[in-house]
Amino acid sequence: MLPNEIQKPIHEWRAALTAAFAAEGTLRTYRRNTYVFLQGEPADAAYAIASGRIELFSVSAAGREVSISIRQRGEVFGTNELVLGQGRARGVRALEDSELWVLPAERFFELLGTRIEFTMALLTCALDRGIHHVEMTSNLVGTTARHRIVSSLDFLASRPRSSRGPEAPARVRVTHEQLGRMCGLTRQTVTSELARLEKEGLIHLASGAVDLLDLLTLRRVIETDI
Repeated sequence: MLPNEIQKPIHEWRAALTAAFAAEGTLRTYRRNTYVFLQGEPADAAYAIASGRIELFSVSAAGREVSISIRQRGEVFGTNELVLGQGRARGVRALEDSELWVLPAERFFELLGTRIEFTMALLTCALDRGIHHVEMTSNLVGTTARHRIVSSLDFLASRPRSSRGPEAPARVRVTHEQLGRMCGLTRQTVTSELARLEKEGLIHLASGAVDLLDLLTLRRVIETDI
């Protein structure tokens, strides 16, 4: 591939990757709260989200589920363990009725070995996701509840990233409970902080979602409210 073919916007790489999964995989439906796979299970496929949302979670030593991230339409998951030859490091459940493209391990490795554009798309999307996950994680360490919540909302609003400018309103489809698991906070604390942000005119609370009315001001909260 030529350099100008590699330097494409992330949303184009993500679209190309999803298209490959759609062309080579099988479309399966997962009902709300259905597990796609559990932590520790063998890795035998990779997945792309055609519709709906899924949650990646880990299980603590005490048996408590801890949310790692939420993925939505256009995102790929379950590839790391295939490449590393390991069992599932995380569990995955459908947060709502979802359709997933399922790509068996054998075909996944065939594409990696024969189609450079597939490999580049997978690598680019993985690096983009990793960078943003590190940024979000660093924003949750030693910070206030308000800071954690705003950081998590900003992260979720950027997944998947698109050409939408920072001034445009963004809707994050997440419940107070899910946000609490991501931030390590109780549902009550999340509800209280969200109500405060709504009163300040920064967000609007909807059923199962949060509208971010002023992303620029919210990001200043991340920078200053430690």
